[in-house]
Amino acid sequence: MGGRLERMPSPPPRRVLFVCHGNIMRSALAEYLLRRALGRSEPGMVVGSAGVAATPGKPADPRTLRFAADLGLDLGGHAARRFTGEMASDFDLIFALDRKIEAEVCAVAPAHRERVLLLGGLTPLGDWAGRDVPDPYLWSDAETDRVFTSLIAASELLARRLRPDPIGVQ
Repeated sequence: MGGRLERMPSPPPRRVLFVCHGNIMRSALAEYLLRRALGRSEPGMVVGSAGVAATPGKPADPRTLRFAADLGLDLGGHAARRFTGEMASDFDLIFALDRKIEAEVCAVAPAHRERVLLLGGLTPLGDWAGRDVPDPYLWSDAETDRVFTSLIAASELLARRLRPDPIGVQ
C-alpha cells in the first residue's frame, strides 16, 4: 500500500480529497456523499475530489447523476478536476479509490504519500483494511449501483471518524 497511516489521525483531519481515474463517478460521488454525511455539523471541513486522468470540466457520468438524484443529491454542477502534486498539499488526507489510483497519486505527489489511503475497508475503529472500490465505468447499471452503494456506507463511516468527538469511539 502506498499510504502509511494505519489509523485515523487525532485530531481528525479537516481537509479530505477523494481521487479516482476520471473524477466523473466514484470520487465525485464520494465527495458529495461525505458532504451530506457531515451535514452542517462540521464547519470548516473541506471536501474535494479529482481524477488522475480527468478531463478538466467534464460533467459527472449520467449513471452517477441518476444515482445521486435518487438520494436527493445534485451533482449537476460537478466539473472534473485533474489531480496534481500541488493539489495534494491542500489536503490532510487523500483517499484513493483503488490500488492503481493509490500508486498513481503517490507517484504524482511522493512527498504526500504518508497521507494517501484506500477508501475501501475503513473500519468503525478508524483503521483500514485496504480494499479497492472498483471502477464501474464499463459495468452494467446494476453493478455500478452496487459500487455506489458501497460508497454510501464508506462515506457515513468516514464522516463519523472525521468528527472531533466521534460517537461511540474511544
